Amino acid sequence: MAVHKKLLDTNNELILHRFGNGVKLIKPVERSNPPCSILNAEPTVEDILKTDFHSYFLNIEGAVQNMNEAGASAFGIDSIKSFLGKEILKLIPHDYAAQIKKNDRQVMTTNKTLIFEEEFMFKENIFNALTIKFPWYGEDNKIIGLFGCTIEIGKQPLVNALTKVMQMGLLIPATHLFAPKKYWSGQKINNVHLSKRQAEILRFVVRGKSLKEISQLLNLSKRTVEHYFEDIKNKMLVFSKAELIEKVIDFFI
Repeated sequence: MAVHKKLLDTNNELILHRFGNGVKLIKPVERSNPPCSILNAEPTVEDILKTDFHSYFLNIEGAVQNMNEAGASAFGIDSIKSFLGKEILKLIPHDYAAQIKKNDRQVMTTNKTLIFEEEFMFKENIFNALTIKFPWYGEDNKIIGLFGCTIEIGKQPLVNALTKVMQMGLLIPATHLFAPKKYWSGQKINNVHLSKRQAEILRFVVRGKSLKEISQLLNLSKRTVEHYFEDIKNKMLVFSKAELIEKVIDFFI
């Protein structure tokens, strides 16, 4: 496995600052404006590495510059320190790695924050994930790599992870999509209006609930929930649950 010895600076004290179309690591004294009052504060690298979802920094060649325990654990990495400078995609089969590398290149070449539905395989275990990837800028404001947040579908509540990402100021809370139920009086997403009941069901779908579970929670028949779900997909012009979630989450970027 190739090792890239020179590591980029990702010290715990550095602040993950929204910059351009992505992020930049800055020293606390370099912050030009106070944090948005809606948020607690811009997170430090230490804050990022404490998250339950995978969080990581890769250089432009795909070598790990830093990552958290959640990400390391998913790939059986015992010592993060000893793995720094190595390419994590070397641990998974080529077919899986090729698509993820393509996604990484797209983020860095288009200079955009993008969301992907990705599939990983490690030691015959396959897991699906929703990944948000940000261009990572250096001191000269040029792209030096990417910062990623990977949420394993089914392992952790999607809404909890996304809420945490929003609290860190990385996603713009454009709607009250994940607001408590009492605030749900219908939603408009990408110019598509959802009724109160449709919005409520979508809220549970994004939280990872099955249609059967939703029917029990709302005291509705499974067939009724299925009918609502089909209406939601038709309105959003998607054909599957994965496409629906991706389209809804894309609304936050």
